[in-house]
Amino acid sequence: MAIEVHEKNESRPLKDNQETTYEFFVTGTSDSSEAIEAVRQYIQIYITPPTGMVPLAPIARVVKADASEDNSRIDVSVDYVNGNSDYPELAKLKQIEDYSNQLSFNFATANSNTMYVANATTAYPSAGAPDFKGAINVVHDSDGKLQVNGLPVDEMAGSFSISVTRPNVTMGYLRTLMRAMGKVNSDGIWGFSAGELRFTGVSGTQNSSSGAWQISYTFAVSENQTGLTVGGISGISKKGWEYMWPYFEYEKDSTAKILVKKPKVVYVQQVFKTTAFSSLEIGST
Repeated sequence: MAIEVHEKNESRPLKDNQETTYEFFVTGTSDSSEAIEAVRQYIQIYITPPTGMVPLAPIARVVKADASEDNSRIDVSVDYVNGNSDYPELAKLKQIEDYSNQLSFNFATANSNTMYVANATTAYPSAGAPDFKGAINVVHDSDGKLQVNGLPVDEMAGSFSISVTRPNVTMGYLRTLMRAMGKVNSDGIWGFSAGELRFTGVSGTQNSSSGAWQISYTFAVSENQTGLTVGGISGISKKGWEYMWPYFEYEKDSTAKILVKKPKVVYVQQVFKTTAFSSLEIGST
């Protein structure tokens, strides 16, 4: 059964231009949190409050519609007060709104074992030097075979958190957060392309006075890359959270007269599942 919001006939009595109450009843659900969320969306779309009036947190009350049958409705009231008044509940709500949509971030470099470089390589002396196709720190292992050890190189590693105020949190929304956890964005959001963000954490706290929720969402960042070259294999594209690895084979270097270890194929694989971050309901710009 669909959830429906209906405004009552006795709604909107104005009291001294300081306060007015919008009265609704909601059908199709027995969950007061779902009813409040439905009313919140309804007033955003259909209600134009008197000039200067702002809404406080909705209040829900379960009402038995017919005592002889197992059916009920949920009454929801929304108080609107003058935005310039000293109404106590308005002050509490403003304290929460001051923290809405806050952004914090942490970008730094982290060591990553880089095995190949696409930049120029110079050998001294150059005469007779093997061509390792950009491989770094090539040594002989205990069996006498060449091994590419690579080198720790600083690469960008970053994360950021965004804090958003929500009027309520339903069990359905909690399931949405759970299913998105650890996944990578399949849609563009906040200027990041699909594949660059990974949802790594979320926490929420409810304000006991207004009932609103302050929720902090954390994302890790890894940029998409194109035009990569690994060991002579070029034109490689890799999304930020995909994994790239080379398959090696030994080839004879005609100049140095030795077998060198070179990538035969470079694989790019999707490791993490993806989801549309628009389902998190925290904006896209």
